[in-house]
Amino acid sequence: MEKKFFNFNFLLLTANNIILSTLSTYFIILFVITKNYEAAAIFSVIASSIILVIKILSVNLRNILIAKKNSFFFNNYVILRIILSILIFIITYFILSSLNVKEPFSYLVLVLLILINWCNEISLIKCEILKNFFFSNLLFVFNSTLLFLIFFSKFIEHDSIFKILLVIITITNLLFLFINFNFTKLNLVKFILKDSLKKIKSIFFSLSLLSTLSLNFANLFWRIIIIYLVGEKLASIIIVFFALGSFPGTVFISSFGPSMVKKKLNTRLLFKVFIIYSLLLSILAIYISNNFNFVSYDIFKINFFILIYFLSIFGSLLMLFAVHEREKKINKNPNFNNHIFKADIFVAAMISPLPYILFKFGGILFLSSTYLVGSIISLLIYKKWKTKIY
Repeated sequence: MEKKFFNFNFLLLTANNIILSTLSTYFIILFVITKNYEAAAIFSVIASSIILVIKILSVNLRNILIAKKNSFFFNNYVILRIILSILIFIITYFILSSLNVKEPFSYLVLVLLILINWCNEISLIKCEILKNFFFSNLLFVFNSTLLFLIFFSKFIEHDSIFKILLVIITITNLLFLFINFNFTKLNLVKFILKDSLKKIKSIFFSLSLLSTLSLNFANLFWRIIIIYLVGEKLASIIIVFFALGSFPGTVFISSFGPSMVKKKLNTRLLFKVFIIYSLLLSILAIYISNNFNFVSYDIFKINFFILIYFLSIFGSLLMLFAVHEREKKINKNPNFNNHIFKADIFVAAMISPLPYILFKFGGILFLSSTYLVGSIISLLIYKKWKTKIY
């Protein structure tokens, strides 16, 4: 059953969704590896702010559409996201200008790339439901190649090539968006005056809105408070490991998770995903441990990086099962007012103050366990939460 589930096309589609949903994490890690700590800290806040907004406006749409196998109104959802993305980009531009951020060009292109791929999320849902994989497979080839070249250009400290490649990958993803967009079936005037207002109303009067608002606010608050508590350099490392810990759960939600739950596949698949990921992550953890010596925190004679790696990777396993429980309850009742979204609000309220509380009680040692503690809380709440079906 699992082999059939992960056929070639679905595997590449999953990879595409992973790339789209983790671009911000990728660039934060890239900035840290190349020791651009200030850029890592600044971009982590910018990206979290943008993702907070777009996740609120996404209202769990991907999970709901796949659960319903709904292939209607793709154009409407895409054009709505395009309009909102333009507004978000303009606002971001003026905010960065007013704050006098150094060299804002790369940040603005990265914001644009995140927004374009937010729109492309709908395109990939369309590819999955309609089983039309040619262009999505092509997108994977281009994105994976360009991201490798971007990594290499940054690693050799060639900023001009890095910026050019950023522009190229942004244009590539923009082309994919328009290739999959059906202009012939769009009545733009009718959509703006009527349909868009209906969809915006459905967004702002749903539990799903409060769900995404609360969870993403918690993520943003974590990053800001960690930077405040320990400074940009150490915060950039902690944020990276927490982001890496959340990666399997993010991948599950944004790629194969909804389809896996829909097909009622065995949870052993989650263990396989986790084992593969933890082995790959261990390579990065060893690299960071051996190459970053500005932190003098050796707790109980355990290297700080190795400690936070083990705490975060164990937390990622628990979070993977937490989001699996959440997805099962969305699948039972796929609508914007599913009661599981109340659980999201409760989870966010419980975990938001964790970095501050743990740091005040136990300093760096307790702070490094924040993601693990948050995962335990999330799993317990999602496991026990009862959802109504109507």
